[in-house]
Amino acid sequence: MVANNTNAPLRVAVVGAGVVGLALTAGLLAHGIDVVLYEHATTLKEIGTGIGLLPTAVTAIEALSPSMAEAMKRISFQLSFRLGVVNSASNEDLSLRQEGGLYDLVVPDEQGRTMHTMARAALATTLLDHVPKERLKLGKKVVNVVSTSASDPVRLVFADGTTAEADAVVACDSAKSRIRRVMLGDAHPGSLCQYAHEVCYRALVDSSALRSILGPLADVTAIYLAPGAYLIVYPVGVRANISVYVHDASHSPPPASQSHGRVAPRAELATVLSKLGPNIRAIADILPEEVSVWALHDLLEHPLATLHDTA
Repeated sequence: MVANNTNAPLRVAVVGAGVVGLALTAGLLAHGIDVVLYEHATTLKEIGTGIGLLPTAVTAIEALSPSMAEAMKRISFQLSFRLGVVNSASNEDLSLRQEGGLYDLVVPDEQGRTMHTMARAALATTLLDHVPKERLKLGKKVVNVVSTSASDPVRLVFADGTTAEADAVVACDSAKSRIRRVMLGDAHPGSLCQYAHEVCYRALVDSSALRSILGPLADVTAIYLAPGAYLIVYPVGVRANISVYVHDASHSPPPASQSHGRVAPRAELATVLSKLGPNIRAIADILPEEVSVWALHDLLEHPLATLHDTA
């Protein structure tokens, strides 16, 4: 949503203060653009998991702001970018694997690029350091965006009754995007994400404890495949990120109260891991008491954007 036919500086409103919204806001500010970031939450909280930035994401951050990119790299754990796959359904002791034979399948990156991993909360804090306080407006839940003509400013309407104007509105408000619903209309099937029939459990564990279970595999990024589930494990400094993706064969989406995310006891994830190989089952012993659980949603059936790389 864009409207500006004057010579005045472009005013941009970014909606959603997640990782993408923070990075975009900081980058636009670095390029001298008048931008304000609106977030519906009254405080910024990050889930206790890791995040891996692929080379393309790092390149985007570098283009937005070199100083922000350097700050991100200082808190990151850098690994060779490659796709390494491990069979986690067998009874093999994976900790005995050595360098050169860690993976069952490797898809290397021919460009020799680097992947950056870190705690998600640390990344959010680093990005927030590049957004001045006066540019971040918390407690601002967008309920409508009004655009009357191509020459008039776009008006954002918030749940608290206030409004704001901008020449361009950029939606970074994730799976439950209100902006997407405004653009398409509530009746449009693409206004809401569809349940992808996949659930993801996420947690951070101690790296040394994981090393005692996986051996050298604990120090690299790997995808562990098994029937109906797969794990993505990568180091994050002194900790390691564990993401467990499980196929949900049910035809019904989760209850609305759980559709975005919830907290589950360790025992729930341990039950999932119990169906896998011995090393993966042992990971249950080093999990925190609670893990985050996300019912994954996507726009596969009704994508908003269908042009080239935005599809």
